[in-house]
Amino acid sequence: MSDNSHIVAAIAVNPMSETLLNRVKQLSKELKEKEELAAARAESCSLFDSLPYERNVLFVKNFEKMPEDPREFSSKEGGAAPQDVPYSFATLGAASTVGSIPRGVSFTDGRREGLPLLSLPLPQDEDKMFYLNVAFRDSMNRITVAPGEALADPIVRLSVSPPGRSGTFRRTELEIGEGSRAIFIDRIADSANSGKDPALLSDLIDVHLRPGAALTFVTLSTGKRERVVHNTKFLLDEGARLTYVTWYAASPYVRARANVVLKGEGGEANLYWGGFPKDSSRYDYMAFVEHLGRSTRGFALQRGLVRGQSRMLLKGLMTIRHSAVNADSHLSQHALLLTRDSFANAIPGLEIETNELKAKHAASVSQPDEDQLFYLMSRGLTREESMMEIAGGYLNPLAVNIPDQAAREAFEAEIGKALKD
Repeated sequence: MSDNSHIVAAIAVNPMSETLLNRVKQLSKELKEKEELAAARAESCSLFDSLPYERNVLFVKNFEKMPEDPREFSSKEGGAAPQDVPYSFATLGAASTVGSIPRGVSFTDGRREGLPLLSLPLPQDEDKMFYLNVAFRDSMNRITVAPGEALADPIVRLSVSPPGRSGTFRRTELEIGEGSRAIFIDRIADSANSGKDPALLSDLIDVHLRPGAALTFVTLSTGKRERVVHNTKFLLDEGARLTYVTWYAASPYVRARANVVLKGEGGEANLYWGGFPKDSSRYDYMAFVEHLGRSTRGFALQRGLVRGQSRMLLKGLMTIRHSAVNADSHLSQHALLLTRDSFANAIPGLEIETNELKAKHAASVSQPDEDQLFYLMSRGLTREESMMEIAGGYLNPLAVNIPDQAAREAFEAEIGKALKD
């Protein structure tokens, strides 16, 4: 990397600070990247600076920003995984450690193996936070389930941020082989020595379900330090089945994107998202489901609790293309405000290009029903206890869709902790 002209040219329109430029150059040098990859990092910084938080006209005025500048978080390694959480593999910042990986599953630490962390050409139509991840990407996980496997045990990834003010900018590739069955649990947690400094976890997750594959993907985010930015893309081939269940609770900031492409005929995706921002937290969730194949089914349910000067945005867009004859698409968004100083907004969208289909959406923002509260309080519960009982029932559709009992119980336990805190 003796010539930096490509980097300088990439940011000429929207210059970065000298410190930021040096950071990009230093990271690329440490990774021994080719000049064109270094230029892609610099160009990504420029795109992050110039793009709005939402590019779709339906949502352009509805977004939540991080309280801190996300560019201020730098890559670190270190820390230790919690001793009470079993895992197949754990990531500690940019580093990883292997636990018990199920048979038929392979795991690759891209950075350790010297694989390219970036791919070219750089797309120009992605989310703003996508480009932040590309600019500072420091790690890559690749998980593959061999064809024809029916895994008895879940694949569990545990993510822990290193102590101190740290950022992890990761790419994840997950492939489920043809005819395979798997459960993938993505856990974000604090360790005993994490401290209280803020941390950022940015993850671009690409998931490919081959023909006839079935995947239950569970995200369980309970780290109190992490500002979480998830951009997850699912590509489903013919006859593939996806169940996607998420829970975000302790994080002070969450920006989560789920983009599902139902490419093959007969593919089915069911998305269940849950979150509980409290204590001035900010949660911003978006679900995109695009029907391309015939007779595909897409269902997205978003449910959130909001309290304590917190804000939540529930956004969704179901798109049915000309080729998606006999598609069935349903979007449901609901938020429950537990305090008067909380805010939520539900914004549904449908784009339809064919006449032979089923499509519907529903959205609501409400407060706990006073009659239900009165009934529970008449049975001896306090108003707060009654409210949490209602909240627990409100979230019930999330956990019941996790087929693995141990995973379901862990999910329910974390919801229970969030409601008691």
